[in-house]
Amino acid sequence: MKNRLLEILRHAPNLAKYLLALTVVAVVSVALPTQTGFNYQFEKGQSWRYDDLKADFSFPILKNQEALNTETATALQNFSPFYKLEQEILTKQLKNYEEIFAQNVSLAGIDGKYLDVAKRPDIYRDFGRNLISEVFRIGIFATDTLLTNKPSDYVIQVLKSNTAKPTPLQNLFTTESARKWALDSLSKSPLHDPDFLVPMLDSIFAPNLTLDPNLTTASRAEILSNISPSEGLVPKDELIVPRSGLITPAVYQKIISYQSAYRNSFSTGRTYYGLLGGYFLMCSLIMGIYMVYLQYHTPKAFERVRLVFLLLSWFVIYCFWTSFIESYNILSIWMIPFAIAPIVLKQFFQGRVALFTHICIILMVDVVSSLGFNFIIVELLVGIVALLPVSDLRKWSNFFITIGLVFLTYILSSFSLTLIEEGSITRLHWQEVSWFLINAVLTLLAYPLIALLGSAFGLPSSFTLAELSDLNHPLLKALSKLSPGTFQHSLQVANLSEAAALSIGADALLCRVAALYHDIGKTTNPAYFIENQHADNPHDHVSATDSAKIIIAHVADGVKLAKKHRL
Repeated sequence: MKNRLLEILRHAPNLAKYLLALTVVAVVSVALPTQTGFNYQFEKGQSWRYDDLKADFSFPILKNQEALNTETATALQNFSPFYKLEQEILTKQLKNYEEIFAQNVSLAGIDGKYLDVAKRPDIYRDFGRNLISEVFRIGIFATDTLLTNKPSDYVIQVLKSNTAKPTPLQNLFTTESARKWALDSLSKSPLHDPDFLVPMLDSIFAPNLTLDPNLTTASRAEILSNISPSEGLVPKDELIVPRSGLITPAVYQKIISYQSAYRNSFSTGRTYYGLLGGYFLMCSLIMGIYMVYLQYHTPKAFERVRLVFLLLSWFVIYCFWTSFIESYNILSIWMIPFAIAPIVLKQFFQGRVALFTHICIILMVDVVSSLGFNFIIVELLVGIVALLPVSDLRKWSNFFITIGLVFLTYILSSFSLTLIEEGSITRLHWQEVSWFLINAVLTLLAYPLIALLGSAFGLPSSFTLAELSDLNHPLLKALSKLSPGTFQHSLQVANLSEAAALSIGADALLCRVAALYHDIGKTTNPAYFIENQHADNPHDHVSATDSAKIIIAHVADGVKLAKKHRL
């Protein structure tokens, strides 16, 4: 039992790696697919690239969006919203009028002004009440509602005592026209002092027609329900489009209609779970090939669980990002910076590992989305171009060259594919350029990610090595003070190692850093090395055994110091 437990524990790291891969496949294939069935790629004006497409069942031919919009606009031309005439507003405003009138009439007759009002206040009060009642009886609508900019002959349904009466806007009042009508009525009235009522009426008129949302929505829905979303029917087993057949607008609409009906049939039942099983198998195939590649071509990285976790994380991040954008349909898929993955991974692994990872990411993203062949072609080209420039991204110029090439590749590939599909430069999708620009800006995140991931996963990057090669590093400064001869020796070895690495195509910066720190252990006991130093052989005065012990000891001390300083 104990031996079996030890055997399981010994293989635990390998089990963890495969468990990570299985988790990625499960999350991506079950939670993220945005399309269910009928994942053919087709465009209007192109040829059908698959076998003959026949209808497995009868389905209606959906109208295109332009035709539906036209029919909807025509049907709603005579649509009248329902507005309720609020009696409570009239009661409230009449009460306000009575209060204002009572306050002002007490001042009438003073200084010989408005003597007639003082003699006959009831006549003036009643005349004002009648004006207000008449205006509110007709109705006042607000100009800041859906009636804004409507023509004067636009008809609405005015609800009064549960009875709807069609009324054009020209027969109703706005607050401004109500004031004007009241002033005209006062000027033509038999009153001796009509001006007395003018300031009171200015603040009385307010909208008393309010929209009835329930009746309006129901009436609109009834009108729209009479519009059929389809025209014609394709019977079962009818040929929709033959192989290599031209996808005309009519054929395109049939395919779109069949696609919609086909996907609706996958919403429930065993067929739906079978579809998810297909996603799972395809994602498993991609992930299985990727894991085998890592095991045989990067065995050292494959042995470390955290590095496998780093590589597999890119799959989940990009799949979730793509699914989010496709779900909300606000942003464009072309804004996702897929070039970040190969740029960052190239700093930690071989270029071929970064490229193979990028290829597998693109394939898996395409499986669980509806992006199609154009997406695969463009993103593969972008990934290849991102790996072509010099690998040393410490210089901003090199990094911006990479970003510029990525942006240019997006534009040229999209330009050429659009010409292939549309056959005309006038049909280019220029709005995509803005998404490509956002993509290029987001790709700049690769620069800080290199330093961040290198520190988090303990991976040497060009940035980390550049910091270690700085002669002002505390450890190198300590070596130069405690053992200046060894320091000069390390500098010479570093220069030779760098030159040798450049000549054979090795990592020159890594070789230089390794040479600079190869004797760092001597800083723990520099006096001993000085006492036993010899011009030709620094270990002439000690035995071979003692010399080996000294070398091992100062290398071990160097490792301790390196860990202390987080090298």
